[in-house]
Amino acid sequence: MDGEEDPVKKQQIIDARARNISHNVRCTECGSQSIEDSQADIAILLRKVSHIVSTYLHLAVFSDLCSDVQFSMG
Repeated sequence: MDGEEDPVKKQQIIDARARNISHNVRCTECGSQSIEDSQADIAILLRKVSHIVSTYLHLAVFSDLCSDVQFSMG
């Protein structure tokens, strides 16, 4: 089982990353809540997007792109 990742642990990591993104991004409709807390349609969509991004990051699909891109929160 060396080199194989436990699917439950993998899903937990992906979910945790998605929640982290969702807690740190503000809803574009209400602005006062994170997309994790908001029930606005756009927030629901953005939560799904954050989960997709987390999955791809975990699978290292964008590893080559991420090494060349600098992300800024400002």
